[in-house]
Amino acid sequence: MPTPNDILSSLTALPHRASTSDNERRAAEIIADWLRHFGLDPTLKSFRSVRTYSWELMGIAGLFAIGVALGPFYPFIGTILAVLGIWSFWRHFDGHKTLFSPLIRKHNSQNVLAAIPPKEEKRQAVVLMAHYDTTRAGLLWAPSMVKNFRASFLMNATLGLVTVPWTWLGSLRGSHLWYQIISAVLLVYFLGQIGIFIQRETVHSPVNGANDNGSGVTAILKLAEQFAQNPLSNTEIIIAATGCEEASLDGARALINEHLADFDPATTYFLNFDNIGAGTLNYCTGEGMLSFWGYNPKLLNTAQKLTNTTQFSGVETCRYTLAYFDTLPIVKEGYKCITFIGLWEDKSIPNWHWYTDTIENIDWSTIDKSIAWGKAFIHKLDESGEQK
Repeated sequence: MPTPNDILSSLTALPHRASTSDNERRAAEIIADWLRHFGLDPTLKSFRSVRTYSWELMGIAGLFAIGVALGPFYPFIGTILAVLGIWSFWRHFDGHKTLFSPLIRKHNSQNVLAAIPPKEEKRQAVVLMAHYDTTRAGLLWAPSMVKNFRASFLMNATLGLVTVPWTWLGSLRGSHLWYQIISAVLLVYFLGQIGIFIQRETVHSPVNGANDNGSGVTAILKLAEQFAQNPLSNTEIIIAATGCEEASLDGARALINEHLADFDPATTYFLNFDNIGAGTLNYCTGEGMLSFWGYNPKLLNTAQKLTNTTQFSGVETCRYTLAYFDTLPIVKEGYKCITFIGLWEDKSIPNWHWYTDTIENIDWSTIDKSIAWGKAFIHKLDESGEQK
């Protein structure tokens, strides 16, 4: 019986698992090999994805930059560009494609899927999700900067929104020096945002991703092993290791689009494990950087009941707005979702998108607790299925 260390070590032996890279493909094969070792029959489902979201964000910042640059001289054109910028900004961070999405080159990626049928009649399904790809480090996630990540994001959103009336104001005040100076300051700010992502793509490297999200993959593989040996009575278990979460959630989109007819929204539950390799285990009540999407009340009630037990009394709750998860495009389709994550006391992610995200910095007790939590959570759901 492999330990969590055995599983995670097999993934972190790769230097990284960057979205759409050869290493991401190798990681998918490693995950499939573990599932075969547990007696399951995994499949790799291919899809196309961008390699990084940096170019899309640079395009959005470019719309703002050109808009404020044109504001003093061509305010009508500047306002149109600013409107396109804030529209694209909102769509990107609310989990949608933008006008830049079709323009960015796509590459091959894959999800790894396996199913464990119930012993008796199938009444519901539980999808255990975890993304296995990793991302590139960057200035925004440097240890001295990451604590300001949410504040920086809100500043970008606010300035992007202000850009719309500001460029329109150019039709009235464009010839005034004070207007031109402020427009120049805004231009420099947005060009700086572009520079941050250029630096990310040209200077920084992909991280190893032991916590994000080798830990989550380890958890769902250990749960797959346990339920392969002891299937549930009325609940089908589906293992879904998704690619390209770090490249705008394309693996989750591919999963839900391909299996839309297979997943009954009334009887399918998505349990997502993300960054559960350090800190205190949290269950999230919902997610969203702009719009907030609450998770299913039944799943939240199940989580609350578990925290009332002695074993899981230390599990905390979190209203997650720092970033988004693979569950975002799924919850927006009306499915029942919940995400589990390990967080520090200030609700930040340990070693998030940085070079210190290695197996040496994993807290095995958090992974063990997450696996036990997942098992107990699923048994609670299976009991509710038996009562139907």
